[in-house]
Amino acid sequence: MFGRLAPPIKFTHIGDGTSNTIMVGEILPVCHDHTTGFWDYNGMGTAHASTVVPINDYTTCYGDNPSDAQGKAGVSKYQCANRNNWNYSWGFKSRHLGGAQFVFADGNVRFLNKTIDHYTYQKLGGKNDGQTINNPNW
Repeated sequence: MFGRLAPPIKFTHIGDGTSNTIMVGEILPVCHDHTTGFWDYNGMGTAHASTVVPINDYTTCYGDNPSDAQGKAGVSKYQCANRNNWNYSWGFKSRHLGGAQFVFADGNVRFLNKTIDHYTYQKLGGKNDGQTINNPNW
């Protein structure tokens, strides 16, 4: 729901509905490079995670050397293991088997399974993209 260096967000800006919009989700700080300075102060960058990366993709969680990530569970592309590869490191991830916890803009906490349809997951990551969820049984 938040963006990097974005203007303040109000609930009136959530055109897709507060129950259909992820506000905050779990991350693993060890999996990305923003661990000092402002970024560390800002909750390890938790306001900047993305639904572009599938839930619990651990590609950047085993070190910056691709050979360290090769063959590890949850690694989708070991060649991209470097923690500053934001295309992988800024995804929501947890140590929960099968998914991660999310707080939606309506205040509800929901566990999303890592097998969620990726298009649906993308819709939940946008606050005002006009891509509302018609079936709440995701």
